[in-house]
Amino acid sequence: MRGLLGHMSESDQAKWSARINRLEGVIFFNIVEQRSERLQNLRNQHAQLRMLLADLDERVRRVEVAESNFVAGVGTDFYVFEDRAESITAMVSSARESRELLLANEIRGRMQQEMQQVQQYLLVTRIAIARATDQLALAGDVGRRQ
Repeated sequence: MRGLLGHMSESDQAKWSARINRLEGVIFFNIVEQRSERLQNLRNQHAQLRMLLADLDERVRRVEVAESNFVAGVGTDFYVFEDRAESITAMVSSARESRELLLANEIRGRMQQEMQQVQQYLLVTRIAIARATDQLALAGDVGRRQ
């Protein structure tokens, strides 16, 4: 407003200058009058903001604690799962080895049975061949004697 005074006539400048001075006085008076009230509002807002920040800090802390507990729980669960998987793998390996041994013993037993049967067949065959040879020899001796 004071800048506009430079473009006015001197009589208008005096009239408007007084009004501007009064207006400035009223504004400064209102500012001084409301200072304590505004300071109190600012203090109240500051206290509220501090409480909100404290509440946010507490929430962040709880989230961090929950996250660390979650990570620890997941890690523990993973280790338990890993231990269980290793245990199951060991059990499966042991069962497989046991099954392989049982199968090997079963195969050996059957092979021995078959070998015994073949040996019996060979013995029976040898006996049969020996008898047949003896009978042929006897038949040959009987035929020559006659």
